[in-house]
Amino acid sequence: HERKTAFLTIWSAANHRYHTKEKQLCKILQAKHKRFELVYIDITPERKHNLDAICDKEIQLPVLTAGPELLGHADEILSLDANKNLDPLIFLAEKGDGFWLMPKPDDWQTKSPHSNHAHPDISSSTASG
Repeated sequence: HERKTAFLTIWSAANHRYHTKEKQLCKILQAKHKRFELVYIDITPERKHNLDAICDKEIQLPVLTAGPELLGHADEILSLDANKNLDPLIFLAEKGDGFWLMPKPDDWQTKSPHSNHAHPDISSSTASG
């Protein structure tokens, strides 16, 4: 049967303990030109049930998922990438840039509650077109 394109999500928390590994995951996906969403489960707790549906045990943040499938926590993803085993797991993922959606855009000095907002650590180093 045909595999569907899986949407990549990095699940983390807005806490300095997770920052380094979260940034490493972002850099890996950016280098592979993969579109991904960064979700902070403490800032958007309404999204945590999505992660709970994927992982029914306590997990070590940050983690990477592809659609409804857990690919692993940061250390596992770094190991998969170092051993050239990550690409087969994410090759169907859409190409593009990373993004995050804020729950209360006015708090973050934005224009529209429905617009995408770049994470401070997600640089847009490539121009469109």
